Amino acid sequence: MARATTNKALLAQRNKQIVEKFHHYYNVKRLRYDDVLFKLKWDHFYLSETFIHRVLRSYRTNAPKVRVVDSKRYNNKTVFEHRNEAVKIRFNELHEVKRIRLEDSAEALKKEFFIEIDTLNKILFGYEKYKPTDPSQTTIDFE
Repeated sequence: MARATTNKALLAQRNKQIVEKFHHYYNVKRLRYDDVLFKLKWDHFYLSETFIHRVLRSYRTNAPKVRVVDSKRYNNKTVFEHRNEAVKIRFNELHEVKRIRLEDSAEALKKEFFIEIDTLNKILFGYEKYKPTDPSQTTIDFE
């Protein structure tokens, strides 16, 4: 599974937001723990329930000590398909409806979904950053 980012500051910010949203749903709205995990996974962060549980336990929240079983699909889509769809919808809202510049839309999505610009390019436009071909792995003579 590919990582959306390796930026430690972005990951720490995401983890703090996971804890804040958990507190909101679990302590303020009084939802059951499994419902909170479901909302955090499928509606907000698009991470596995096991990982979210680990983050909550590491921040010493009042998350119960339970065995978490991941649900692999929801509405016949994986977590990454849901995330990519949400990114595309939000991008269209920012760029097309609110008429925000492309670079500013990308920065907003980076902060909202905690993913790097290269990953956003891959999701939105279907391409990755150009990587030059290694001459030793081709049969073409470059000289």
